[in-house]
Amino acid sequence: MTLLTALAHPLLLLALFSAWVWCLVDALKGHRPWGWVIFVAVFPVVSVPFYFLNYKVFGSGKSGLVDEEIRWARRLRELEEQARETDVVGVHREIADLHFQRGHHRRALESLKRVLDQDPEDLRSQFQAGASMISLGHLDAGITHLQYVVEEDPRYAAGEAKLWLANAYIAKGESAQAFSLLAELTRDHNLPQAAIRYARMLEEQGYTGEARARLQEMLEKSEDLTGEQKRKNQRWINEGRKMLDRLGESSGTK
Repeated sequence: MTLLTALAHPLLLLALFSAWVWCLVDALKGHRPWGWVIFVAVFPVVSVPFYFLNYKVFGSGKSGLVDEEIRWARRLRELEEQARETDVVGVHREIADLHFQRGHHRRALESLKRVLDQDPEDLRSQFQAGASMISLGHLDAGITHLQYVVEEDPRYAAGEAKLWLANAYIAKGESAQAFSLLAELTRDHNLPQAAIRYARMLEEQGYTGEARARLQEMLEKSEDLTGEQKRKNQRWINEGRKMLDRLGESSGTK
């Protein structure tokens, strides 16, 4: 059966028409940008899947993924124009934040340097500089920034600074420092990634019973995560379940 023949089927045509009407009504009632309304109205077959994916699958709340990208790019242009006219630290801080959110670490560092030149005690910028350095492979520089953050605020960003620092130590092969930080994180914060890495190090040392206990504790705590937090950590939660199953079959109980 060809595509045109399939599209000519009465039931499929009815389904497509219903979906198109739903998208058009949703675009109007949801006060979507007029570009979307026109796109849905003029191109019914093509627009329906794009509209649904943008607002119902990848969108957050009432915003669609495309809308968020447009707003992000528009705000970045506005800030870059301001930065060309003035050297206000808040402008550079927001530019850095926009790039950091998108994982544009080199671009983020350009603005973070300007911020830290004027305000070296800014913990948010120190944290982002450290995380960006580590993401780019500059471990020693990243560790320096993150050590400053952890010394000033050990619980910064609910333990995220310590987690980045622990991962940097692991990448450098400095397991003792990483083990100590991961033990603290697992005890004080609900971070599935920290619990997984800590359990791995416990297993490597032969403490399979302790590793199982930490994984079970992590999975119990994960039930308290909010929807967005759970989606962000789902990979680590799934990995924790698999690791717990594997350790459950292990004979070691040390």
